[in-house]
Amino acid sequence: EFTHRLTSGLCLFAVLWLVWAARRAFSAGHAARLGAVLAVVFTITEALVGAGLVRFGLVDKNDSIARAVVMAIHLINTSLLTGAITFAACRAQPGPAGPRPQRAALWLGTAIVGLLVVGVSGAVTALGDTLFPAQAGDLAARIAEDHGAGAHFLQRLRVFHPFIAVGLGLYVLVVANALSGPQASAAARRWGGVVMLGVLVQVAAGVVNILLSAPGWLQVVHLLLGTGLWVTLIT
Repeated sequence: EFTHRLTSGLCLFAVLWLVWAARRAFSAGHAARLGAVLAVVFTITEALVGAGLVRFGLVDKNDSIARAVVMAIHLINTSLLTGAITFAACRAQPGPAGPRPQRAALWLGTAIVGLLVVGVSGAVTALGDTLFPAQAGDLAARIAEDHGAGAHFLQRLRVFHPFIAVGLGLYVLVVANALSGPQASAAARRWGGVVMLGVLVQVAAGVVNILLSAPGWLQVVHLLLGTGLWVTLIT
């Protein structure tokens, strides 16, 4: 808990420095300035959501619907924060960022929303795995236990995340492949390939996570891979 609060404080100083650097390097109205300001806004709201979790006791063994909802909000805010920082970094690169065709922008926007949905379902599932750790063993037996008469709603929700992740992961694969075709720029082809690889690695990590009954260290790796995929897609 102390480490989390310390790194959150360092993050605030980092994004404030980002705003200062963006104001020095770019003129008013530049997209990098906007990204830097949004990073500060989402850092503040991140702290407020975290404080709310503690203030209202949505920690430790709390298994209420309120905690699941706030954890989902926390995940969305964290994603928006990392997205804003990534946006600022990309827009700070020399050379203009060429406009995307309207259809491509729609596809990319839908893929971004899709990853947010996957992240929300993953955050709720991770909460269930933490509060109701599954016993290693037969997968069918674990699924039956999650849907037994006395199962908690967090246990019942665990089954949905893999299907959501695979379905929306396939959509992201299709979008990345379509936007990194022969007519795309070299950068688009490169990042499109990284996104497709990231989706495959993340799905594989999710399968291993299920087979091993979601050990804590693997959940952290799964989250790290998801963050990397999110940043790559924003890029």
